[in-house]
Amino acid sequence: MDFDNYYVHQSGTGLSGFEGLRYHQVGGSFFGRLFRGAILPLLKYVGKKAVKTGVNVADDMLDGKNYKEAIKGNLKDVAKTMTSDAKKRLQKNQKGTGRKRKRRSPKIPQTKPKLKKVRRRRKQSKRKKSKTKQSSQYPLFNRK
Repeated sequence: MDFDNYYVHQSGTGLSGFEGLRYHQVGGSFFGRLFRGAILPLLKYVGKKAVKTGVNVADDMLDGKNYKEAIKGNLKDVAKTMTSDAKKRLQKNQKGTGRKRKRRSPKIPQTKPKLKKVRRRRKQSKRKKSKTKQSSQYPLFNRK
């Protein structure tokens, strides 16, 4: 009898009840999507341009150019190509007609002048003075 096959078949994928998920979603967060969608492609693009620029600088130096002149010339060229690539990409990705707005009829000037609101003061009624209660009602306070 082959004991190895027997135990492999019996063990399965691990302990039952303690099995994890076979497929687990990774990177579903906001920053994960941002990294994968914007930052990673940008880093790849800049990295490729940096390598090409380095190779071009090395070629210029082998041809006898000064180190500073080689870097300045190549960086100017790379900056121009990167800005033109960015413009092309923005023009390709951004389309649309925008939001349509309702047209409002033009305001017609009023022929009648506006009248000022007249504020009227409320008449103040004269209040009668309340009579104080006589001290005869309160004998305790009537001591003199």
